[in-house]
Amino acid sequence: MDRILRFIQEMLYPPPPPPPPPLMATDWRKIDWGERNQMKDNVRNLELSKPDVKILRILIHGPVGAGKSSFINSIDSIFQDRMTSGAIADNKSSHSFTKTYQTHKIKDGKYGTYLPFVICDSMGIEDGHSQGMLPEDLSNILKGHIKDGLKLNAGSACSEKDRGYNHSPKLEDEVHCLVSILKATTVSMMPDDVFKKMKDVRAKATEMRIPQVALLTLVDETCPEVKKDLKQVYKSHKIRNQMEKCSNDLGIPMNCIFPVKNYHEEIHLNNDIDVLLLSALTHILNFANDHVAEITPTEI
Repeated sequence: MDRILRFIQEMLYPPPPPPPPPLMATDWRKIDWGERNQMKDNVRNLELSKPDVKILRILIHGPVGAGKSSFINSIDSIFQDRMTSGAIADNKSSHSFTKTYQTHKIKDGKYGTYLPFVICDSMGIEDGHSQGMLPEDLSNILKGHIKDGLKLNAGSACSEKDRGYNHSPKLEDEVHCLVSILKATTVSMMPDDVFKKMKDVRAKATEMRIPQVALLTLVDETCPEVKKDLKQVYKSHKIRNQMEKCSNDLGIPMNCIFPVKNYHEEIHLNNDIDVLLLSALTHILNFANDHVAEITPTEI
């Protein structure tokens, strides 16, 4: 009798299917983990698409604490072959630690020359109308109107009267690729207002035909399997789900979204961390260089 009752119960209330394994059988995106040095050489030897443009300008933006300054330091560390901290980071504050528009040059080695790109950092985007980076300021940065070092104010946007306002920006002053940086651990919990601000900036960049990329940081904290082995990043269901969430909410295609791990607690360089970062950087620079090539003389 008990056996019959259990059978009826299982028919009426079947047990839930077992959860899927944390990792896929194969990588859904291929990456060569042994090409770190070749990737570095490719960046060093990047040939810019216009002779009058000496640097590519990459603007990073995103919520407070997403890892913008840490990304800059991580890229700088790779090319300096040691840990650096030129972009001061603070992961404890709920408000933006960066208060000025800052242009960071990346030096190739201790006594090397600067690489042909800069990474520009600004205030973090916060929830609320008068909190964090204002979309108006980001729009002016995209157009090249904001000079390096200009102090930003969360309460009011920069104006043409400010001393740090560039009235006649050149092509080299404009942004050539917009990079949105988000935490992979909190994409699904991002406030709608933050997403709206980021999409407003994307819309302005789209008007200027500026390519856009998204980086998801803290991938090791998102998936335990990736924490154990970073090479599993493109097998992880959790990482792919967060990338799809980012694509749906921010509108950036999946092939322009890159999961990365910034240097945080490490004191020595790591091949796998470097390869993920260099892979993302390579695509960012290629997109930026293509954008510069497509601008006609009448647009300059």
